[in-house]
Amino acid sequence: MFYPALMLLCAMSPPGLAWVAPDPQAIEEVAAGKRTVANAAWWGFDPMDSTRYLQAAINSKASTVIIPNMGQDWIVRPIFLRSNLELVFEEGVVVTAKKGDYFGKHDSVFTARDIENVTLKGYGATIRMHKDDYTQPYYPKSQHRMGVNIRGCNNVQVLGLTIRDTGGDGIYIGRGSRGLCEGVVIKDVVCDNNYRQGISVISAKNLLIENSVFKNTSGTLPMAGIDFEPNQADERLEQIVVRNCVFDGNEYYGVTINLKPLTCEAEVSIHMENILIRGSRSGFSVKARPEDHPTGTITLRNAVIEDVARNAIRVEHIIDQDTLELSFEDCILHNVATDAPDGGDHPHTSVPIFLEGFSHIARVNLRNVVVADARERPSLYVGVTKPYTSDAFAAIQGDLHVINPYGPQVRWGRRAPNEEALQGIRLQVHEMKAVQVEYDRIISLEDYRLPPLTVSADTLTAR
Repeated sequence: MFYPALMLLCAMSPPGLAWVAPDPQAIEEVAAGKRTVANAAWWGFDPMDSTRYLQAAINSKASTVIIPNMGQDWIVRPIFLRSNLELVFEEGVVVTAKKGDYFGKHDSVFTARDIENVTLKGYGATIRMHKDDYTQPYYPKSQHRMGVNIRGCNNVQVLGLTIRDTGGDGIYIGRGSRGLCEGVVIKDVVCDNNYRQGISVISAKNLLIENSVFKNTSGTLPMAGIDFEPNQADERLEQIVVRNCVFDGNEYYGVTINLKPLTCEAEVSIHMENILIRGSRSGFSVKARPEDHPTGTITLRNAVIEDVARNAIRVEHIIDQDTLELSFEDCILHNVATDAPDGGDHPHTSVPIFLEGFSHIARVNLRNVVVADARERPSLYVGVTKPYTSDAFAAIQGDLHVINPYGPQVRWGRRAPNEEALQGIRLQVHEMKAVQVEYDRIISLEDYRLPPLTVSADTLTAR
């Protein structure tokens, strides 16, 4: 795109690269309030390092700042956002972390800290770092070099961007000096090949993540598509909705929810709907401390979990039957626990669904959950480590449908349960012949509109 107000001084730059001089008149009109929409290139453009120009544009009085497509990357050192800002990336724009920089352990491309009313909008635009560089010995070891770092902010939107190759998370949502993040929207985003997570949610209220893909995370644990992980007891995960999202090819977890720092004073509310998890080591994991864990609800609805090496669903340590409820509704699990040992000696890895507590299990609802598995093993393992009582398994309820050439199996504990414990079981297990996986019904994202897949005992046996 050509901007007549910009003066190109190509001779001052290496061949093929164009330097743009500032436009003082346009800058003055923004400062005087005559323009509310500004072009970042009015402050200048340097193909080797445009940090000072982009930061100056962001610091201006313009309510909207456009990052234009210059035909080459915007190379930047860490950039800091302000309140009441719409930052628009034109299609094709690539904002790239400057190589040989970002030595600070928390250096991120864009940081929003303790501010409000911020939008990053970039359909067809990319934020990228240099993931492999940060693992070299001359860089201080860190997992916090983020693409977009949001801390203690209200009313933030990240729309349409691809965020890739970071030295930490694609997106980080956590506390700032004034508390949690509230009113954050992540929509139409792709987080690809990031070092720690696709996205981390540490402390948030009223968060929406929609129509987004989190894939190919690898580097350092947890290596999840999304990680809900408060760091301290006073942090919160409230009114969180994740829908129409894909978690694909992440090294360890598709989705992990680690509630261990939270106590009963916290109330968790996480609802995930229309979800595809595939190609990770573990599918959907929930952990909490066995005593004094938070109250609330966690729901996974209308989901497909497939091609994972270990458990598709894993719930650990949660024992309170009354205060925390986990629901898995209309879910299909197939081709899971593929790398797990055969036999029943390793239930922590070798079954599609793993639920374990101490004296009894949290309230877990399995509603129309289908497990398609070719191995002769339990589809569900439910265990407690203390002596069985009548309520040991009573909070596991609903209906589980099993497609397996060897018939449906459930294992209640590592040792045979007594009659009292068996009488408390309220879960119904049914044998099923086949199920059709309709990806279009689960996910509307274009790249994941896969042909319907019919899974039956015959096809499983042939695999």
